[in-house]
Amino acid sequence: MDQLEHDRSAILEAGIAEISEHGLDGASMASIATRATVPQDAVDAYLPNKQALLDEVVGWMVESVSPMAQLRYDPARPFAQQLRELAELEMELIFDPKKIPLSRIVQGEAMRAPGRGMELLMRFADKEGSIQRWFVDAAADGQLGDLAPNVAADTFTGMLKTPHYWVSIILWAPPPDAAVQREVIDRACEFLLCRLEKQPA
Repeated sequence: MDQLEHDRSAILEAGIAEISEHGLDGASMASIATRATVPQDAVDAYLPNKQALLDEVVGWMVESVSPMAQLRYDPARPFAQQLRELAELEMELIFDPKKIPLSRIVQGEAMRAPGRGMELLMRFADKEGSIQRWFVDAAADGQLGDLAPNVAADTFTGMLKTPHYWVSIILWAPPPDAAVQREVIDRACEFLLCRLEKQPA
């Protein structure tokens, strides 16, 4: 890694820490330079304003969920086993302690400006699309019966997020511990598998 890449990495890490602690409005570019131990002009060249800071942070968040974008349904493996793996990966991404404060900021920014929400949503489209694609492929393999793939995907991910994710985001509650996360995963998987076993006549 050359010096420029090193400095940019340090600046991004400092920017993530700064807006996690102070929000976008309260973030200080001078503080980012201090945290990153780089000259102020290096920060200014990389992040000329707070919008650029937000864009870089969102880019980092998108990159960090890339394992979900690589997810593929495998017809040669048991459906229930893959469903649980999907749930575990999604839960890991949902409750990553580094992303929770950033998610608050991104969602706040999405609500502040017309069109901003759609722009941010599109940047995360690969992750959401990967989950939808997994269920489409499972349906094509005959695993979902009469259940529409988009309904299965939305219901399943909704069960993983509710209620703990929104409580963590909105009420600043700590994320659930590993035992509670496993329980949520168990219930989401059991619910969907039970629904698939009891297909309407």
